[in-house]
Amino acid sequence: MSAAAHQTPGTSRHLWTMLLGVAFAFALFQIWDLETRWFLVAVAAICLVAGSVVISPVFSEVLMIGMFFSISLASFIKWLGTGSLREDDLGNYVYGGLMGVGVIDGMLLGLYLSWGFRIFVLREERLPRLILPDLIVLWFIFAELISIPGSISQLLGLHSVAYLLRFVAAYVYVSRHIKRHHLPWLLGAFCFTIIGESALGIVQHTTGKLLGIALDKGAGGDSLQYQYNVPGIEQYHRATGTCFDSHSLGLFLAMLIPFPAVMWLVPPRGSLTLSRRMMFASIAGLGTVGLVLTFSRSAWLGFAAAVLVGLAVMLWVWKEKQIWKWCGIGLIVALAASPVFFDYISDKLRSPEGLLTVRFQQYEDAWHLWERNLITGIGAGNAMEGQRKYIGLKTGAKILPIHNVILYIGCEMGVFGLIGFYGIIYLAMRRLWRIIRTQGNTMESRFALASWISLVAYSVEGMGTPMFREMNTFLLFWILVAISTALPKMHERTLSERSEQALPAPAT
Repeated sequence: MSAAAHQTPGTSRHLWTMLLGVAFAFALFQIWDLETRWFLVAVAAICLVAGSVVISPVFSEVLMIGMFFSISLASFIKWLGTGSLREDDLGNYVYGGLMGVGVIDGMLLGLYLSWGFRIFVLREERLPRLILPDLIVLWFIFAELISIPGSISQLLGLHSVAYLLRFVAAYVYVSRHIKRHHLPWLLGAFCFTIIGESALGIVQHTTGKLLGIALDKGAGGDSLQYQYNVPGIEQYHRATGTCFDSHSLGLFLAMLIPFPAVMWLVPPRGSLTLSRRMMFASIAGLGTVGLVLTFSRSAWLGFAAAVLVGLAVMLWVWKEKQIWKWCGIGLIVALAASPVFFDYISDKLRSPEGLLTVRFQQYEDAWHLWERNLITGIGAGNAMEGQRKYIGLKTGAKILPIHNVILYIGCEMGVFGLIGFYGIIYLAMRRLWRIIRTQGNTMESRFALASWISLVAYSVEGMGTPMFREMNTFLLFWILVAISTALPKMHERTLSERSEQALPAPAT
């Protein structure tokens, strides 16, 4: 028998690997002549490619989990196509949505390329089918599109649509691919984010450094140490974390804290040790400290409302009477820390009334803008342009993002936009409530409750700030919406498996 007959496919693969490796090394020999920074870039790229090959069987899994752990990096972004916009107002245009590229976009690109490969090449998956939440999301996108033709600046409208689509892409992928075994990873990512954001916030508050770390893509520059002064609390450095604004960090933490808090108060029966329960309590407590240091009254209010609603559900729907004990311990700790934080909170609450009256005037101006087109608004991303053209030049009002979600969306996208936005929230909370109502003591039920509480905080806080579309909070919002679409099937499967295990064995 010839040697060729003994050659196996494995041997051929090894030979090809060696030949390709030699060719690759020959092609890269010139990197030694590059500048140091480009040499390091090339080496890093090779390492990343090699790592991707090693984890190729679970590439999508690793990348999606990596995206969960990178939520706080969503604000590190390079804005595109902003050359014709007013440079002085660029920071405010962000809240209407600007086109850009960042870390999360690279991850989403990798996820969609691998998904397309599985669908069209390997044929391991089918094209996703539309579900009811998708239709409401499409409605919201359509509301943005139809508002653009009559807008003052159609460029800002296109920016707003491009901004929205990146988050919708995250929703679509996560809603189709998150599974039960991802939930512990997601919980870990949320806890990791709370620790990182709160620790950074404490450093910012105590040192006054890194206050605007996300304002200039994390690269420093003139905006790095910037923070606007608020009458009454000028003496404090307000924590901003990796967000654009202290209010943004406040909302971000208010949406994240419910996850470790629920795990602390309502753990799975018999599977959570006291040390782990205390770990979740500590993370929730650290997040609360970070929340206080943002000096954001709207975030405090949203968080307080969400906590009260969450406790009511645990007590009267789930009948979890043991939370009284843990809440009592938490209250004692809070009272012990109150001398440290009392001045912070009281100083903020005593801020001049003018800060609120300015907002009330802004609400009136926003309504006058909305009245110009109740159905489709004055144009997505055009709220500030509308103020400048129709309001500011006449009354001298300050041009700022509208500090109220309803008026902000209504002004830009009219009733159509409001139906889409609050339709998304309503459907998400409704699907989560169905799980909460059945309870079942599952990981899915606890995630459902935490997500539901988080959406309450998001909705209440939005009544006083424009931060609902800030990069970090908006990505978290869309991940929660994705979770709401995937959890019901997970929960049903878990309950079904438990019922099957409880059935008596058939008689022989």
